[in-house]
Amino acid sequence: MKKILGLGNALTDILLQVSDEQVRSLGIDKGSMNHIDFDTCIHIQQQFATVRKSMIAGGSASNTVNAIASMGGYAAFIGKIGNDEIGEFYRRNMEQNGVRPMLLPSKLVSGCCIALITPDGERTFCTYLGAAANLKPENITEEMFVGYDILHIEGYLVQNHELIERAIVLAKQAGLLISLDLASFNVVNQNKEFITHLEDLINEYAESRHDTVGTIGRNVKIFNCGTIKNTFVGSYATLGGVSKLSNGSINSNQNAPIHLGSGVKCNDFIISSGTEITDSTLVSRCFIGQGC
Repeated sequence: MKKILGLGNALTDILLQVSDEQVRSLGIDKGSMNHIDFDTCIHIQQQFATVRKSMIAGGSASNTVNAIASMGGYAAFIGKIGNDEIGEFYRRNMEQNGVRPMLLPSKLVSGCCIALITPDGERTFCTYLGAAANLKPENITEEMFVGYDILHIEGYLVQNHELIERAIVLAKQAGLLISLDLASFNVVNQNKEFITHLEDLINEYAESRHDTVGTIGRNVKIFNCGTIKNTFVGSYATLGGVSKLSNGSINSNQNAPIHLGSGVKCNDFIISSGTEITDSTLVSRCFIGQGC
């Protein structure tokens, strides 16, 4: 099973059940997302102190790793919190969800996202980033990536170019795949040049690690196959009648072997454990998840 490491804004979601009139009283549009300062954050919570309230560890990347952990996966999260009640709640909630928190300390107050939920289910967000926005490139170390397979980066961090670039470089050096959640169209539009730079950075690193020799693991069965070139074949894989494999990884193991059948062609690929591909399937520039 792949081990996932998330990187993102450590924000506690504060869910408040309110009326349309209460949203309008704040002078904001219903259904909007608003960045607020600390004083406004406190004011809103005080104004709605008597309404129905609940809290949960949130943030885009955090939501992803919490979901993975809840389904039995192995996940961790890198973020930044303050030394306060909200930060301690965030840590406890992630641990309860089965996530390993790598939460760095900040002198700032912990960030939160106040979600004003009206009776029709519409959500209006008021976000105070606080300590979450204080995550810096020098906070990211090589040791954080050891033992993980995939780094999942929150798109809302993309504006912090130095942080993202350092995380990607260290992750690739540790052999991790990179998952970048682009968040929303406006994030992409505002950072197109940098995102293109990241693609080039990853491609350059991949090229530097490119090998012209394939590897075959233990107890592999290969018969009646065509060309197999520059391919890692994990242990206990079965390749029967495969037409062509080029520049890829077959991440098979004893507990979840991979079977590739007759006529299959794969180029520039990664196939995760437990997968079966047959019937002359063509795979090109693809990552295929576990158990497909």
